[in-house]
Amino acid sequence: MNEQPNSEYLQLLAHKIKEGTLTQDELSYFKKWYNSQQDTQAVFPEDYASSPIVVRERMLTEIQARIQQSKAKEKSAFNRIPLWIKILSAAILFLISFLFVYKFRQGDKGAIQNQSTQQIINVAPGGNAAVLTLANGNTINLNELANGNVATQTGASISKMDGGQLIYTPTQNAGINGEMNMIQTPSGGQYRLRLPDNTEVWLNAASSLKYPVSFNGRGERRVEVSGEAYFQVAKDKAHPFVVKTSGQEVTVLGTHFNVNSYPDEGGTKTTLEEGSVRVHHGAQTVVLRPGQEARNTTDGKTITTQADLETVLGWKNGLLVFNDADIESVMRQVSRWYNIDIEFKGEITKEVFSGGISRDSDLGTVLKIFESSHIRFNLVQGRDRKKLIINP
Repeated sequence: MNEQPNSEYLQLLAHKIKEGTLTQDELSYFKKWYNSQQDTQAVFPEDYASSPIVVRERMLTEIQARIQQSKAKEKSAFNRIPLWIKILSAAILFLISFLFVYKFRQGDKGAIQNQSTQQIINVAPGGNAAVLTLANGNTINLNELANGNVATQTGASISKMDGGQLIYTPTQNAGINGEMNMIQTPSGGQYRLRLPDNTEVWLNAASSLKYPVSFNGRGERRVEVSGEAYFQVAKDKAHPFVVKTSGQEVTVLGTHFNVNSYPDEGGTKTTLEEGSVRVHHGAQTVVLRPGQEARNTTDGKTITTQADLETVLGWKNGLLVFNDADIESVMRQVSRWYNIDIEFKGEITKEVFSGGISRDSDLGTVLKIFESSHIRFNLVQGRDRKKLIINP
């Protein structure tokens, strides 16, 4: 294929891949162009329109490898990155910026009808934000603090690092003490924490974690969480790690798992990515294997199912992800991350939505998920924060 690639046309094709609306001629053109630039062939599954994750990951892996190869050549031979890589990079970035926004729906397609489109677009996403409460009751707004030493508690020094992370480093006088700290994220906030035992914790919006300043002299490593948190627990067979939420406890030795205990989500969900955990809820105890999820119901039962890890862990990976979710479930995530109230007027649609988008996207881009539904959005300024009014 000798013709000069057209970046605008390739981005259009990338958009159509995202939408699943490529014609056979367009698909043939894209594959022919892509294959002419690659040693490996672009293979699209027959159901690529309903499997955008497969397409995105396959293409992204290839382009990242090629970019790294080109960078290596550039260092050794002072070559510039080829034009085709720049163009394909733009196409891939275009895909990723919208990510795999798509929706399963039958019937005629409509369009978003917004009374305040510009306002909605201008609602920025959340970011790294948290308040630390020390053992003596003093509070520290981490947003207002420069990187470096935050405070020194009995047995540990606390440091703020780049990228929204707080690190506890045990000190020489780390003895037995009962001091507790707490970190809280607001709506529209997230933060990462490394505990004194080297356990890593990601805290989602509108969440909190209470934990000891030092685990020394304790038979178990016990913390309390509300909202949502992802844990990578440092292994220590002699000291089990216990996560307490409202109505349940999770006991582990060393593992990766997610706990969602938002009050408005209808029960606590514990999802295991790696290792093994025991979930205690009332008189019930269940042991989870990787890929399983335990959900506590309002009537006191614990139900174990296979988990959709990509959806559950999307927030930790910088994404808003939905899989056959109703609009109320989607909007609970939107409310927490964009720090807005949600109000429904009229009959709430029964449709379900699947897709995802970067958490760095503004609100207007997120609402494109609903662009094929007859849904109206109106953003108004409330007393304390903004409100998104939805007329399904």
